[in-house]
Amino acid sequence: RPPLSVGGGTPETWEAYALWEQTLGGTHGLYRLGETEPINPGAEVVELRQENGYLYSLFINIEETPAQPYQLMVFDRAGQTVFKTTDPVQFGMIQEDYLVYTLNRDQGGENVIYYVDLN
Repeated sequence: RPPLSVGGGTPETWEAYALWEQTLGGTHGLYRLGETEPINPGAEVVELRQENGYLYSLFINIEETPAQPYQLMVFDRAGQTVFKTTDPVQFGMIQEDYLVYTLNRDQGGENVIYYVDLN
């Protein structure tokens, strides 16, 4: 899944795809502009959205490593990490300055809702 559609094969899309493959290794990781190392090594972005001035990033593990990648990371407007967890997050959202999320665990049909103040 490249960042641009390469179907149709225009020179511009093939060039963009080649650059993506060479510079980021064709990964779906999250990177800071100008850096080649991912913010969350060993994880792929499955959901990325901006909510109330925060960047919400949900990940899945792509490799088994002793240092488990984060499943959820939240960044503020300055790009600073304000929350991160290795817990298996099922769903989350940000309202005002609060993160609300549930975990992807079998708890007998009951979901626990977590609230985090992002300030």
